[in-house]
Amino acid sequence: MKTIYIFLLAFICYPAIGQQHLGIKVNGGLSKIQVIDKDNSLNNSNKFILSGNGGLYYNLKLSDRFVFMSELMLVRINGKESFEMNLTDEEIGKIFRHITYLGIPLIIGINFNEININVGLLTLYSLFSDAETEGSIPLIPVFNWDRKYNKLNIDYIDFGPRLGIEYIITDKFLIEGACYIGLYDIAGDSFHYRMRNQQITIGLKYNIFTLNKKQ
Repeated sequence: MKTIYIFLLAFICYPAIGQQHLGIKVNGGLSKIQVIDKDNSLNNSNKFILSGNGGLYYNLKLSDRFVFMSELMLVRINGKESFEMNLTDEEIGKIFRHITYLGIPLIIGINFNEININVGLLTLYSLFSDAETEGSIPLIPVFNWDRKYNKLNIDYIDFGPRLGIEYIITDKFLIEGACYIGLYDIAGDSFHYRMRNQQITIGLKYNIFTLNKKQ
């Protein structure tokens, strides 16, 4: 992985072989932290909730058709896990998990006039995480709980494919849609469950400046 980023740095610093763009992006959307119980002892479900990402992007035109793309961004992954009673499916508890990552994707895009379709690999490095859990079990008396956790017991890295599409509005503004599916089990060495990230976003990209091909 270090070799990839050293190559990326050298590639950017090398005299331009094509037009380059540097800009900022802000996206909003939905994310889910898929929690799978290995023991099948819990009746749980995972739901998409609001999330987003944003940061800097860099594009290098390789040819009239192909573009190399990379980004340096903060990625917020949120997820809701609900627990139901086995007999009635009544919700008795829920956990809201939040993870803030530093994200660095490596992407290749293909241009079709004003549309760019792209695919790449996104690597995420965990910076912060927390969670809130609350619930109520219908015992006599009723048992309630409401707790907060400042840090999740997860691995600090995640990675997976990132698919995207862009539409050029003007020379400065683009609309972007993207989907990320985490392949890594961020629960690490847990014997009881697996956890994987998913995120779907849409937003705007703004081109700060363009560097034309060196003559």
